[in-house]
Amino acid sequence: MVAIRTTAPVRPPGLLSIKFLPNAVYKPVHRLQVTFAAASAAGWPLDRVNFEVTEHEAIVDHDHLVGILRCYQAHAFPSAVDDFGARFAGLNLLGRLPPDLVRLDIGLVRNPPASRPRQVIVRAMVDICAQLGIRPLAEGVETFDECHALADLEIDLQQGFLFARPSLEPALPMEWPTLVDGL
Repeated sequence: MVAIRTTAPVRPPGLLSIKFLPNAVYKPVHRLQVTFAAASAAGWPLDRVNFEVTEHEAIVDHDHLVGILRCYQAHAFPSAVDDFGARFAGLNLLGRLPPDLVRLDIGLVRNPPASRPRQVIVRAMVDICAQLGIRPLAEGVETFDECHALADLEIDLQQGFLFARPSLEPALPMEWPTLVDGL
C-alpha cells in the first residue's frame, strides 16, 4: 500500500515491483484485494504492478509458488523473479513457472566487458528468456559502459545508480526521459 501511494504521484514510466516471500503467501487472493484497493485509491494502473519473487528463501513448495504466480497473472499482474542467478533463483525456477520478467543478479551484469564468462552467461540467459517469452532486466547498472555493454547484449530494461539512487523521500513528479543512443 505504501509503495503504491508514494509512487503514484511521481508517475514513473515502468512497473512498480512489489517483492514477496513465496512461503509467506498463503492465499494470494487476499493479498490482491489489498492491492486492488490501494491502486484504485491512488489511481495506479493494475497492469503496472509487478509481483516479484525474492531469492532470499528456499522455495519449499514449488506448486504453491506456481499457483501464486498464476493467480497474480490471471488478474493481469506481471510477475518477476528477483536476483536471477543468485541463491535460490536459478534455472529450475524457469522450468516450473515462466514469469514475465527476470531481474538478472548484479553479480552477473557487473562490468560485462571485463568478464568473458559473465558475457557468455548473460548472453545465454537473454537467449533463454527470448525463447520463453520472458523479458530480462539488468540490475545494478552504475556506469555508461555497463549500460551500453548490456544494451549490446540486448538487455533494454536496466536499473541502478546510473539512473537513480534510492531515497527515503518520495521523488518529485518529473518528466521521465527515454534511453537514447547518446546516453
